[in-house]
Amino acid sequence: MRTELWGKYEVNLAQKGYGGTSAVYFGIDSLNQKKVAIKKMANIALGLKEAWIMNIYGKNEWLVEFFDFFIHDNHACIVMEQLSGSVLDSLSEKEAVKVTINLLKGLQFLHSKGILHADISPRNIILTNKNTLSLKIIDFESAKLKDLEGVYKGEVKNWIFAPPSSKEIDDSYDFYSAAAVCTYVLTGEVKTQNITHAKLKVILEKAMNKDPKQRYRKAADFIQDLETYDV
Repeated sequence: MRTELWGKYEVNLAQKGYGGTSAVYFGIDSLNQKKVAIKKMANIALGLKEAWIMNIYGKNEWLVEFFDFFIHDNHACIVMEQLSGSVLDSLSEKEAVKVTINLLKGLQFLHSKGILHADISPRNIILTNKNTLSLKIIDFESAKLKDLEGVYKGEVKNWIFAPPSSKEIDDSYDFYSAAAVCTYVLTGEVKTQNITHAKLKVILEKAMNKDPKQRYRKAADFIQDLETYDV
């Protein structure tokens, strides 16, 4: 195992993950022997912004915990908790619904801190326990801060797990993505036509309505419908 010292962190140079603008490594905080993950980014300004967002939301059971930020080799380095688990894959209906409820609990907390994730997808959700379906939301590179009206005003492009492009988004943007993820892990695609449970299909279609005003406005309402859809 080849390692390198980045400040106080002993880093395993075997890459553990990557994104479009970053790479993730595992390491050890040499001062207290704590396991960490380090996200290394060439764009220092973007790294600072992501670290700032993570510091704002603090500690929560559904969100990856932020520890530190530093510059190494002219790259931004975000130090966070080291997670063991896997990104989301195919799940049964009950599993998919439970995972979505847990995801919404994380989004509910994040939104309460004035933050929109704006990039919810299976790759940004780590299933940390397959038995309890506990999870952690990761990757806040695209996160947006809400204004006093509870919205982010600025161009947000769409992609497979997101609603149509918009110049203004609110909490319902993340709820759309949560429903798209649920649909995907159930059917392998983000269109709801293959959802077999009629009531669940109605719930997911409401969350994925093209009109933001017709979607769920609160995580609690979305969660309640998912918890009682099979009653």
